[in-house]
Amino acid sequence: MNSTSCLALLLLAVFLQLQEVDSAGGSTRRKKHQDDAKAAGLRGDTESSAGTPDASAASTQYILGSFPKLRQILYVCPPDTSWRPLVVSGLQFPEAIAVDKLNWRLFIADKTDKKIYWYQLIALPDGKLITDGRQHIAVEAVFAKYVAVDPVGNLYFTGQLELLAPLVSEPGLFKQDTIALATGLTTNPKTLWNTANTGERLFMPAGFAVDSFNVFWGNAEAGTTHGSVVRAPITPPDVSAVESVLPMADNANEVMALALTPTNLFYSTTNGIYGISKNKESGTCGTDGQDCTREILNGHVTSMIWDGDGTVYAAVGNPASEIGKGKVYAFASNTVQTDVMLREVVSAPGVWGVEVLEITSSAATDGAAVVLAAVMGNILLSLFQ
Repeated sequence: MNSTSCLALLLLAVFLQLQEVDSAGGSTRRKKHQDDAKAAGLRGDTESSAGTPDASAASTQYILGSFPKLRQILYVCPPDTSWRPLVVSGLQFPEAIAVDKLNWRLFIADKTDKKIYWYQLIALPDGKLITDGRQHIAVEAVFAKYVAVDPVGNLYFTGQLELLAPLVSEPGLFKQDTIALATGLTTNPKTLWNTANTGERLFMPAGFAVDSFNVFWGNAEAGTTHGSVVRAPITPPDVSAVESVLPMADNANEVMALALTPTNLFYSTTNGIYGISKNKESGTCGTDGQDCTREILNGHVTSMIWDGDGTVYAAVGNPASEIGKGKVYAFASNTVQTDVMLREVVSAPGVWGVEVLEITSSAATDGAAVVLAAVMGNILLSLFQ
């Protein structure tokens, strides 16, 4: 038996032991976390020590940000506002980011490297967030603008493919499914929507959002002509696909970021952030714009994300006139209304992308077991290669 086999067997034994301990003590541990969290709430505690999240809390929220000029991905743990390192090497110009909350994967679009990378996320018992240190390639030979993940872990992105001359790629919305991600296939992502099968409703796609049934995208150019915001089925129909593509707004030529909730869709323009119903059928905002509500008068929003509860987080980057003024803001997402209160969450000079991850204590324990199982699986798989 070689050393690799011994290591695999050792990891298997450790994993089974962890599973046995977790099964026996899981309910007791969760009850302790709940009791500790309740006690902390009565005391008004938010952190166990300065700069360190309270590991006994029922859940911990992480706000992740991409900083292209720093070539890094950082995170904060509110109410602590100190940015901490997450990915600090191996990137050239990281912009768009997305988190697969089912599999604890962080996806990063790097246009300079022409790749989308992914990292395995791990929440430590003391509340710190790290990766397993390995950089994986999800897709290569692509110029990805924005990325998103659906509820089952499929990866989507807008942008263009890098093709060999004389072939020329056109802008589109693409998919790299869970099978490709699991098997390490990094080329030939599936084209879902492009200029041809949308009747030019997908003209210059930028930010987008997905749910289990539909995809929503914004056009970064000529939005008033082709649709500022457009909705389409997540899987194009085999026949008359163009008829299933529905414009939802026409009030902005340039749309950048989108954020989707179960009922509403928010999109950023140079004139502010607007909100509409995700089921809106009309393609116009009305003669006076009354059918598309301007939530906030604040431009230069490069990324937005819904936190899964009642808040949208927005990254406001560094326009040329406001170098060093990058921040992450938050606003209520339950309803679409004017003059929504914009709350500053954290100063973030140079921020571009933003993501939110909330992890419960029990999920962190389960997630550690998942990561261990994945590592063990990779080693076992190598024995047969």
